[in-house]
This record gives sequence, structure tokens and C-alpha cells, in this order.
Amino acid sequence: MFEQIYNLHLIDGSVVSLSEDYDLSVENAFINRFIKSEPDHVFCIGDEKSGFTYVPKRSIVYVTTGDEDEVNDLGS
Repeated sequence: MFEQIYNLHLIDGSVVSLSEDYDLSVENAFINRFIKSEPDHVFCIGDEKSGFTYVPKRSIVYVTTGDEDEVNDLGS
């Protein structure tokens, strides 16, 4: 299984990374949800294992993509 990796570049200069299943439908993909979300939307990024980060859309300056990672059934 492959995952698409996104890097969210924030106003304060920090970068938050997230990944999603590469075969996810366009409607459910992060970039589509980002484009269609309201300016005051807050994204919840993370999982139960690594914890969650809450990122307001207005704090995201730009998003970079292009990396992908192969993940086995154990999640690594």
C-alpha cells in the first residue's frame, strides 16, 4: 500500500506532515477538502498512535505534495 504525503507550511514557519492512502477517492483527498473548506475551518491531523494536531486553515500558507511512502500491514 502506498501513502501520499503532504507538508503543510504554516504562518509561523513550521511544517506539519500528513499522509493518506494513495488510492483515496478525489472527493475524500485532503487537497480537495482543503480547497473546498471555509476559511475558518480547523483540520484535525494525526492518529491515536502519534496524537493529534489541530491546524486552522487560515494558518496554512501553502501545501507541498509529491512524496509517497510504501506502508506494510503493520503501518511502517
